[in-house]
Amino acid sequence: MNYSSWQTVKGDELDQHHLRQQHQHHHQQQQQHQQQHHHQQQQQNQQQQQQHAQLQQQIPQLQAGLLSFRSLPVNAAGKPQSTASSGSSSAAVVGATTAPGSGSSPHIDASNTDPALSTTPSATAAVHKYNLKQISQTKRAEQNRNAQRAFRQRKEKYVQDLEAKSQELEELKSKFKNLNNENVQLKDYVMILQRKIIELTQGKDMDHSHDGSISNPFGTK
Repeated sequence: MNYSSWQTVKGDELDQHHLRQQHQHHHQQQQQHQQQHHHQQQQQNQQQQQQHAQLQQQIPQLQAGLLSFRSLPVNAAGKPQSTASSGSSSAAVVGATTAPGSGSSPHIDASNTDPALSTTPSATAAVHKYNLKQISQTKRAEQNRNAQRAFRQRKEKYVQDLEAKSQELEELKSKFKNLNNENVQLKDYVMILQRKIIELTQGKDMDHSHDGSISNPFGTK
């Protein structure tokens, strides 16, 4: 095997080695990317399961609050009031609105009822907690959507960068092959020149030297 053939083989081996390294690096990056995506998906699933479990735990409390709210007595204005203060408030209203000796039947003034008596603290706290939970779920869903959108954008940019690098490597490979071919041609041309110089120095005739005239490999074909 001459030097030019050996150099060509070595160049091909280097090209194959570089390509294998590029493929291995690209494969490793894809595996890391898939593992990160799988880990994020697992975290989102765990968060959704935790939210579902919390909602399941709060359902009995909400049902109990609604039942206690529905069981309250209703006043003249159509609003529920607490049973503990219903007797005293009714007596106070009757005493204030009934004149002594008038003989008219007592009645309840609905405009003087306290709005604070319309709901119980437990029902109010349950409803407030439920509203806060709904707001928290909405914010969390929006954050998840934003995170997924940012992840897709990073993925697209990563793929574009890989494609640009791959194209650049292909161009470098083509330039390397062209330079290698030119180098081989130059070495062959130098070897021809060396042989002609040896023939001329050994005293060979001019006709023989013209028959083996030097051809320029870089000339027009």
